[in-house]
Amino acid sequence: MKSIVRLLASAALVLALLLGNVSPLIGQAAPVADAAVSGPTDFAGIIAYIKANGKLPANFLTKSQATSKGWVSSKCNLATVAPGYSIGGDVFSNYEGLLPAKSGRTWREADAYYTSGCRNASRVLYSNDGLYYTTSDHYASFQKW
Repeated sequence: MKSIVRLLASAALVLALLLGNVSPLIGQAAPVADAAVSGPTDFAGIIAYIKANGKLPANFLTKSQATSKGWVSSKCNLATVAPGYSIGGDVFSNYEGLLPAKSGRTWREADAYYTSGCRNASRVLYSNDGLYYTTSDHYASFQKW
């Protein structure tokens, strides 16, 4: 009886290997990060892309999207779980009122110059009505573009 079970298990494994999928036989496969993406990460490149396309480049994920890929901010693991991606597209509330306010204006933020590890202090801030600002000191001061 044991030899029949071994034979069937071996045959199933061979078939799975030939078909390219062994995860149903060995349990849940470990999550694999997406292939690295590329796109602008500097102030000028991000802003130029938004101006030309009306949205962030494809190498940006919102915090929610990044979290669904396994990102944990405190672990500084974005480059591990989503190689080539940066955080961007979330609403920036402008609580301090340092950016120009106007009825109906919504600000969004995007990390700039991110490569790996913990997020840095550089951000692009862009509004739904075409304003662009940058900060290199995590919102302490802003430069208009």
